[in-house]
Amino acid sequence: MDERALYDLAYNTIAPQIEQIANVAAATVEGSKIRQININLDPALLSARGLSILDVVKSVKASNLILPSGNIKAGNLDYNVFTNNQFRTVEPIQDVIVKVNPQGNPVRVRDIGTVTDSSDIQTNIVHADGTRSVFLRVNKQPIANTVEVVDALRAALPKMFGIPEGAKLGFRSISHSISANPSTI
Repeated sequence: MDERALYDLAYNTIAPQIEQIANVAAATVEGSKIRQININLDPALLSARGLSILDVVKSVKASNLILPSGNIKAGNLDYNVFTNNQFRTVEPIQDVIVKVNPQGNPVRVRDIGTVTDSSDIQTNIVHADGTRSVFLRVNKQPIANTVEVVDALRAALPKMFGIPEGAKLGFRSISHSISANPSTI
């Protein structure tokens, strides 16, 4: 599993399950790489087509939506239905039409730049047993008993769903305190 997939697993699958444990306030993912789609525009191509960066931003935003599509009624139940037009891969972003030129030809994102599936700037790295990993910082509710939250977390880890084979969940208690002499700051 690459680092971006590992981050996605921790953020979208594991953290929400941890946050459902009684008296857990939050589970924050640290380490690994966060997926980022980059659109690198060529200023000369933008200028030649009479476009600005904002034109591209507006077009991509307008194409990357979850839209209400209606509802379904089944007896006394009413379900909202949504159309998910969010991008999952680079290819559909390249095909977004930014403008139609006077000749009626569409100007697409790929005509004025490149789209890459990349990562945000990595600000921290986590290693567990010599392997790149992610770390989930679990914060308890202020009034909660620390030992009870830790025991509940230990009990919940083996029962977590959506964990692919080869991924290991572990538990480490980490406490650090930093103190400084105010006269030396």
